[in-house]
Amino acid sequence: MNGATLAANYIRAGYELVVFEYCFEAARHVRRFLDAYDARAPVSVFTLWAPFDTIVEREGRRVGRPPLGDRVEACFRSIESNLAELGEVVDNVGAPEEVAATLDALSES
Repeated sequence: MNGATLAANYIRAGYELVVFEYCFEAARHVRRFLDAYDARAPVSVFTLWAPFDTIVEREGRRVGRPPLGDRVEACFRSIESNLAELGEVVDNVGAPEEVAATLDALSES
């Protein structure tokens, strides 16, 4: 997986924190990433989670790309059914700064 290679290369370049953002829908996707990641820094997996209505509302406000249409619900339902296997679930309904602070705190523990 290219994302894992990029993350590992940033670690090897001396960065202390690398954030890789991707919608992992199933545990096998997380495993694929972890199998490809070959740096020494530890990896934390977080799933940002919000109610479906919130996701639909956010998707409707996005600009600069075509709408995702039915893929929004398909992805949501897939993640929902695998949530217990997708790392630490983080409530993603607050302000972005609040969610970022939560992620920072969880990353330090």
